[in-house]
Amino acid sequence: MVLVVVTDNEPRAAVAKLLSRTGFILMPISVLLSRYFPNLGRTYDPFTGALMNVGVATSKNLLGVTSFVLSLGAVWRVLALLRDSRQPNRGRHLFAQGTLLAFGVWVLIMADSATSVVCFALGAGLLLATSLFVRKSRPVFVHALVFGALLAGALVMFLGGEADVIHALGRQTNLTGRLAIWESVIRMVPNPLLGAGFESFWLGSRLLQMWRAFPVFNPNEAHNGYIEVYLNLGWIGVALMALILINAYRRATAVFYRDPALGALMVAYVITAAFYSITEAGFRMLDSIWILLLLAIAATGEAARDAAEQPEPFDLPAEAAAVLPADESSESSVLSMLREEN
Repeated sequence: MVLVVVTDNEPRAAVAKLLSRTGFILMPISVLLSRYFPNLGRTYDPFTGALMNVGVATSKNLLGVTSFVLSLGAVWRVLALLRDSRQPNRGRHLFAQGTLLAFGVWVLIMADSATSVVCFALGAGLLLATSLFVRKSRPVFVHALVFGALLAGALVMFLGGEADVIHALGRQTNLTGRLAIWESVIRMVPNPLLGAGFESFWLGSRLLQMWRAFPVFNPNEAHNGYIEVYLNLGWIGVALMALILINAYRRATAVFYRDPALGALMVAYVITAAFYSITEAGFRMLDSIWILLLLAIAATGEAARDAAEQPEPFDLPAEAAAVLPADESSESSVLSMLREEN
C-alpha cells in the first residue's frame, strides 16, 4: 500500500488524497455507528465494564489511532491551504478539510484513547509550529522542537510528575494494567538476544500462562511497541527498530530543504509513532501508525532521491552574461547560443 502511494507520479498529492479520502469514509461512519447503531459501533470495556465507542474499529485504541493519524493529515492540509492563497477552489477545499478535522477530533474524543490524544496534540503542535515560525527550510528548528518535547517528558518523569499527568488524562498510575503485563512478559522471554522468534511469543504455553494470569481480557500483545519487538526479536530487534526510527527522522528532516510542508508531516508521523509505541504495540503489521511510519520512511527516501537527481544550478560565466541580450538570460538561452557557435 505504501509503495503504491510513493511510486505515484505525484507522491505528495497521492499522500494528500490517501489521507483525505480515507478520512472522509472512516470518520463520519464511525460517528454514525457509535451514535445510531450501537450494536455495531459500541462495546464494553473488559476492565471496567463501561460502554466504549469503537466505530469502524474493533477497540477504542484502534479507533483512537486511526482518528489521530487521519486528523494529522487534515491539519496538514488545512495549514497548506491557509498558506497558499492561489490554490484553485481554495475555499471549498478548506471547508472540506476543516470538516474532516472536526470529525476526526470528534471521533478522537469519543474513542477516549489517552495515548492517541497525546500523540495528536504532539503531532499537531509540530505541524503548527513549523508552519508559523519556519519561513525557510530550517531543520535545526525542528530538531529544537523535538528536543524540547523529549526534554519536557524527561523532566516530568525524573521530577515525579508523571502521576499527575496520567491522572490529568483520566488514567491510573499503573497505565490500566500495562505495568503488570510488561513485568510478566519480560520474564518469559526465552532468549534476551534473539527473543522468541518473529511473531512467535504469543503462542502455545506462554499465551496460556498470560491468559491465566490476566483472565479478564486475555492479552495477546504487550501494549508497548518496544517490548513487543523485544519479545519476538530480542535486543537485536530493538536495536534494528531504533536504527529505523533514527533513519526515518534523519530522512524526514532532510526533506525540509526541498518541501518544508511535507517534511513537517513526515516528522510528525515519525515522532508520534515513536511516542505512541510507549504504551501501545505500534510496530505491528496492519496497525495504522506503523503503515504511516513506513509511508514516512518511503516518501522521504523518494523525495531525497529526487532531490539528489536534480541537476546542479547553472552558473553563467561573466563573459557569456556580458554578450547576452537583456531578454535572454536563462539557462536555455545560453545553451542554445553555445550550440549555434559550435
